[in-house]
Amino acid sequence: MSSVRAAGWRLSTLPNPGPVQTSADVWLPDLANSGAGDLVLIAGIGSHRAQRLILERARLGFPLTAQSLHLMRGFSRETAVEVAAWYAGGGSLVE
Repeated sequence: MSSVRAAGWRLSTLPNPGPVQTSADVWLPDLANSGAGDLVLIAGIGSHRAQRLILERARLGFPLTAQSLHLMRGFSRETAVEVAAWYAGGGSLVE
């Protein structure tokens, strides 16, 4: 995989890649830097929430993570848990 980092994306290494997956490294949208088009790829984040996230994240004063998502207006702890699970699953929900 290229070492070039795409703007608004971060490299994440899955702890236990599945048998079909050839690599444990995946690129995921970054909550702190991604644009709306990338944020809508995250479970629990639709186009309305993506726009709100972009507007509100500057107000926080620190880099936004799935764990701090509930601190933003319009985002519940349940949404934060869903987003954290999506990241933990490497871009898919873990059951």
